Amino acid sequence: MLFGTLLCCTCTGIILSIVIMPRLYTILLIPCLSFPLLCGNAFPDATTETKTLGRFADPVTIDGLHMPPLNGKNLSGFRLFTFRGGVPVSIPFQIDQRDSRGDWVWDTVYTHNLQMTYDEDVGVVNRLGKLHHGLTYDDQDPPDQELLDGNDVLVFMARDTGDRNIRANQLLNTDMLQEIEVLDPVSGGQGWAYIAHYETAPPPPSPGRYMRYLPEERQIISPVYEFTYSEDHVALLKDLAIDGIPILDRVNIQGDVELKVGFINKNLHFNEEDIHGHVEGCIAGPVRIIKRNIAHLKVGKLLRTPEVSCDHFYYPSHAEVPVCLSMRFPVVSTSMRLTADYRNSPFYRVVIGSGRQHHATTAGSAATQQVDQNWIALDGATGSVISLVTLPQEIELFARASPYLHQITDQDTDSGCNCVAGFQIHAGEDCPPGEHTLYGTYLISTQPFESGNENELLDLIYRKLLFRIESSPAPAPDRPPAH
Repeated sequence: MLFGTLLCCTCTGIILSIVIMPRLYTILLIPCLSFPLLCGNAFPDATTETKTLGRFADPVTIDGLHMPPLNGKNLSGFRLFTFRGGVPVSIPFQIDQRDSRGDWVWDTVYTHNLQMTYDEDVGVVNRLGKLHHGLTYDDQDPPDQELLDGNDVLVFMARDTGDRNIRANQLLNTDMLQEIEVLDPVSGGQGWAYIAHYETAPPPPSPGRYMRYLPEERQIISPVYEFTYSEDHVALLKDLAIDGIPILDRVNIQGDVELKVGFINKNLHFNEEDIHGHVEGCIAGPVRIIKRNIAHLKVGKLLRTPEVSCDHFYYPSHAEVPVCLSMRFPVVSTSMRLTADYRNSPFYRVVIGSGRQHHATTAGSAATQQVDQNWIALDGATGSVISLVTLPQEIELFARASPYLHQITDQDTDSGCNCVAGFQIHAGEDCPPGEHTLYGTYLISTQPFESGNENELLDLIYRKLLFRIESSPAPAPDRPPAH
């Protein structure tokens, strides 16, 4: 479960330099997540539609491409609002920048193992791209400016959406406003948010913050969980806690790689200590944290896979953690068991379930096929974790990821589920060659597991929220299609 997949691409090492870049993020680490912009000034008659959106764990991510009127605007002038009972409320959000190559612009840069050179035209360069005062920056922006581009990403939580209000322009007193309608394709629920831009004197941003990142402690903290990574092993999660209560005893990655050259076959065994690499950079916003690891597998003198970039995503209630499969000559098959030891954990039972999801047979194709999806949940009085490993579309017919459970019967252990749980991943000879990134998605709650909770995870992965954007709120019956 919360085990190997949380580890496979996690990199540590000596951090020679950590630089924090000023960003468009709220900075007050306080529990309140939203405040009324205009206290006491309610306009209930101006609310034309009431929020019905019930999705709690889902983030809303929108590329700048979908907000062309706001492109070219300074990032410091943006604010995000919702309406509750006719009152405008500022909510947490972030805008993650990407450069002209589509690569993230890091606000924390790790210089360990980076190849630095000097270019007369752009100054110091490394394989992250361009550096500016020791930080990566968006090469699409003018010097010393941060502007919204088509490939930058607005991120906020669906739980923070509110009602629709046709008087938003007047109430927010903004230079430019776009209405974002968020739609649940499963229930039909709706919620609204308003992204506003102020050329001068923007109002204070929301002081709320969901996520925190402590780079020196190698710790990621949300309102629900805490991940702490080892400084000694690239692929080792040191501690995982739910609501401050530790839930892991230890973690393991065990795998086998089959090599074939002509008529010669060789099987190599590996574990987490054979995975090497480092952290490249991090974006630590109030809504999500993105952390990139550069990793490779080295087993003895016979095998060293190419370096692979793996992006980790952390949100208030869930984490999306990569597992990398390298299927290049002379590798013909790979198997991995990613597990955690829950001996003496606060969990008292394990639930394994399955379902069938429809997937397009090719990108953009209307033809679909059914693919088995197996999830696993750990349940306890202090909380629960539901997890699922998903395969990229190019290999989902040629590989599998199945739950793994081993009950421990040692009489010396205390009461509890006393098990080793995780996922078994296998890719065979017919798997297409290349570097393939699988994702383990982990939905973490402080509440016990109940039947049906898995649907929240399945919705999060397979039935993503839609959105529709209008430049100015108006009670128009005909609206453009949702994205």
